[in-house]
Amino acid sequence: MDTNSSSFGLVRRAKAGDVTALDRLIVRYLPRLRRWARRRLPTWARDMAETEDLVQETLFNAVRHLPMFEMRHEHSLRAYMKQAVRNRVRDEIKRASRHPPAEALPEGTSSDMPSPVDRAIARDDLWRCRTALARLRPADRRLILLALSGDTSPRALAASSGKSSSEAARVALIRAVRRLALAMEELES
Repeated sequence: MDTNSSSFGLVRRAKAGDVTALDRLIVRYLPRLRRWARRRLPTWARDMAETEDLVQETLFNAVRHLPMFEMRHEHSLRAYMKQAVRNRVRDEIKRASRHPPAEALPEGTSSDMPSPVDRAIARDDLWRCRTALARLRPADRRLILLALSGDTSPRALAASSGKSSSEAARVALIRAVRRLALAMEELES
């Protein structure tokens, strides 16, 4: 086996800052850890922390601690990651066992709360909005944030933004919002 592509060699290279080696380690171990963890996390212990999240969190922590990790033999990393997943599964089982099992809701029960899909879409929209806002010119960003604060009258908005009149501030705000919408559309594609 090529020593550069063995786990031992990849860990050595990753510790030296080789991003490709780190990627190869993740690609190598992520499916194994998923399978291994899926068999060990009982269905009753799963809720929002699905097995995938648990494994990714564990892998992230393992990668973060990789510079301190001592690779003693070819299977050291696998053993270390399995133990990390085992510990995380144990913590998840303890957490789930402290909460009583959910009771089924009666048929026809509805909620005013957004669905998980709606919340995910809202998070994505919020990310796009924040990213697009960060890409705007500082003056546009300041104008939008002032308007969103809700405490600003048209006159105060003009004064805070350095515009000569309330009307000039209103027109500048409309243009800034249009630029924000265009930046968000660019992020969507």
